[in-house]
Order: sequence, then C-alpha cells, then structure tokens
Amino acid sequence: MAGWRPLKRREFVRKLRALGFVGPYSGTRHQFMTFGSHHAHLSRSKALSSARTTLRKYSLFRVRWILITPMKIHALLVLASFLPILNLGAAESGSLAEPLEPFRPLLGKTWRGEFKSSTADKPLFDIARWERALNGNAVRVVHSVNDGAYGGESIIQWNGKQLIYHYFTTAGFYTTGTMTHAAGKFASHEKVTGNANGVTEVRATNELRSDGALFSKAEYLKNGEWTPGREVLYKEDLRAEVKFK
Repeated sequence: MAGWRPLKRREFVRKLRALGFVGPYSGTRHQFMTFGSHHAHLSRSKALSSARTTLRKYSLFRVRWILITPMKIHALLVLASFLPILNLGAAESGSLAEPLEPFRPLLGKTWRGEFKSSTADKPLFDIARWERALNGNAVRVVHSVNDGAYGGESIIQWNGKQLIYHYFTTAGFYTTGTMTHAAGKFASHEKVTGNANGVTEVRATNELRSDGALFSKAEYLKNGEWTPGREVLYKEDLRAEVKFK
C-alpha cells in the first residue's frame, strides 16, 4: 500500500481552481480561495488528509451546483414569464370618480366571451379589456371579435348628471349612450350612427355574477322593431389579448 504523501500547495490550488474557485487572496492568518460564498483556507503546510477532505467536500458541492443551478434558473425564468400575466389579473387600485366605482371589479382585467351563437364550425368570441382611464375620471373598454375581425373602443364618463359613453368601431359606425347601475347590473341605451345594417339603437344589460362571470345581452332597433341581439358570457382570462388586424 502506497504511503501518504503531503499534497503540494501548488497542486491544491490548481485543483481548487478546477472546481471553480478563484484566488488565492490574503487573509488575517492564511490565504484563501473563494467560490461564491464558500471559502477554502490555505495553510503554509497543508496535510494530505485535510487537503483531500477539502477537495472531496467542494467536488460534491460543485456537482450539486452544476445540477441544481440550471433548475433554479429555469424556475426563475418560468416565474418571470408569468409576471405579466399575474399583473394582468391584478385588481385596479387607482382612484376612481365615485359614480364609476361600480366598474372597479371589472377593471385591470381581460375578459374572454363566447357568443351564444358560436359553434364548433363557426366560433365567435370576444376579448375585452377594461381599464381605468383619464386619472380615474373615465373607464376605457377595448374589445375585438375573432382576433380583430371586428372591434371597438368605449369611453365611459360621469357628466355630472349621469353615466355617458362613446363607442367607436372598426366598422366605421359609432354610438353615444347613457348607462345606469342597479342591483349589480349595468343597463345601457345608445344611439347608433352610420351602421350599414340599419341598426339605429341598442339596449343592453351587463351583469357581474356571483361566480365572477360577466353576462352581456343586447337587443337592436332596426326598421322600427326591437330584435334580439348578442348574448355573450365572459370570464376573466389571464392569457387573452385584444387583437386588431
């Protein structure tokens, strides 16, 4: 059996550097080398047993670091990728004009709605984003149907007497209307200008249900008669995005 021999200081330093340590640096009593927050002290005469023990200890640490660190980095990257999504779902905490407070549960969120008339062959869905606007003196709603096939933008305000809103669309027509809130429901009535299908007025109700869903139903005035219009059930969707072409 071979006898134990002292491990030369130079060889010990070389092996530590191979493990990722840097140095040596001058300490109070001895020089030392570092790897992150870990320190390996270098005495003037390093015995074989302690040197080998130190190398074995940091060799195992290095293996764990190589294996675990990529996992940690991956986990952080995954978490970072979700931060924008988490922010999208954050409740709006900014100030609002008192008459706009009923809209707060809707703000800072993106909603995806399936039309009642939607089918597997002809899907019809709407993505709507509700936001606080104009320093809290207005509510802004932007929406798009089927990723921009149609869409529009609304601004809702309090004019000192009632809630009013203006709605502009990608189809070229626009509307102006009034809105009331009672018993958890928003009721609106708007006049339509420039609709190619002959619709001149729209009446609608929007209800935020106890399960968090938003139900919207409308009827249209066309040729002097009120007819059933859209019926959409919205749910908050953290991944949904309003898109325009």
